[in-house]
Amino acid sequence: MLLSGTVAGQARLCTAYVGATKVATVVPNWTTNPDATSVFATMPLGIADLEAWLASVPNALIGGRTDSNAQVIANAAISSSTFAAGAIDAAAIAANAIGASEIADGAIDAATFAAGAVNAAAIATDAIDADALAADAVTEIWAKACTEPTAVVAAAPTAIAALSWILTLSRNTILQTSTTQTLKADDTTTTIATSTHSDDGVTHTRCSAPSARRRRLRTANHVRHGTHDCRGHC
Repeated sequence: MLLSGTVAGQARLCTAYVGATKVATVVPNWTTNPDATSVFATMPLGIADLEAWLASVPNALIGGRTDSNAQVIANAAISSSTFAAGAIDAAAIAANAIGASEIADGAIDAATFAAGAVNAAAIATDAIDADALAADAVTEIWAKACTEPTAVVAAAPTAIAALSWILTLSRNTILQTSTTQTLKADDTTTTIATSTHSDDGVTHTRCSAPSARRRRLRTANHVRHGTHDCRGHC
């Protein structure tokens, strides 16, 4: 132990000594090597000056405490640079060491991820395939019910909105006069949409409302009832 002079207060274990050269080997290394001003004392193995040790070694900790826990570790003392590259990898973590029970409820949510953290590039090709889906996953998706539209759908609707519109056109009552086509709701009373019509005696044109398609009609007044009421024309 160094009693005074340069780096006074340091204590080390002497593992070897050469009398001819007066060179001692200590572990661990001195933080700063002693010099001619340093005064040292040797003590038998197993005996230490606790008062001197408490006055020097804990200086790196907080408040002179000798225990090491979250309260006595300096802020940022443990960071990515503290660990050697590859020190923590898959092999260093026991199988199932991190499971659902180790993660607090709500610990991972939308705020946990940086904007754009999960995108197409972050997902490996074929990462989501048939094996990654539950047996009834597709059934659950297709089991979503269509909802009868209350107005004309947008030009670029969602898939479910488009299917709902096609279903409504194919099954609900449609009233056709020489100038107007009216699409009725399932109650046959509420109007969902109307479109204007013109006929020059050769070509019949229906303007966009339900859609922008053209069709030829032979009759001047036509009523198509919903397929749930009857089939054919009334």
